[in-house]
Amino acid sequence: MNRKNRITLLSPPEIDELYNLPNFNTQDMEFFFSLSDSDYLLIAKYRTTKLKIYFILQLGYFRATHKFYNFKLEDVPTEVAYLATKYFDNSVRTIIDSPYRVIIKSQQEVILKLYNYADWSNVLIPKIMAHLAELIRYYPKVEIALGELLKYFESERIMIPSYRILQDIFTKVLSNHEAQLNH
Repeated sequence: MNRKNRITLLSPPEIDELYNLPNFNTQDMEFFFSLSDSDYLLIAKYRTTKLKIYFILQLGYFRATHKFYNFKLEDVPTEVAYLATKYFDNSVRTIIDSPYRVIIKSQQEVILKLYNYADWSNVLIPKIMAHLAELIRYYPKVEIALGELLKYFESERIMIPSYRILQDIFTKVLSNHEAQLNH
């Protein structure tokens, strides 16, 4: 879909709030990065401290937002230092290189399974478009329909797609809705 034809759903600060890493304070870190006995069993499967820390980060961020983020360990030095101090020998505070993409993806799959969530897939587009078409009938204001769609993702335990995909879905559904109204 042409970028110029895409609907603007969110302002840049709203996009940042929805898609950027959460900004954890110490209390947030204590809460979201706390580990249960079953979490320790999952972490034990990773050989290196780097992989263990990355897994805990992904797990904590997912617990907080039900999303995954594209980040490097050097992007979150405060969180890495916190985890190194809390769970590992303090000497690992200087880990900066991140795991390979395939390992990151496998960690995400473990977390999705743990929380019974489905990763976003384009196979879901027809289902989401049908649901959004219903929402638009009841909530003609785009911002309200978007809020309801985000609630739907949460209730169905589906990962939120990229902003571009959301824009494309909304643009197509609104275009179809407008065409139906004009006939």
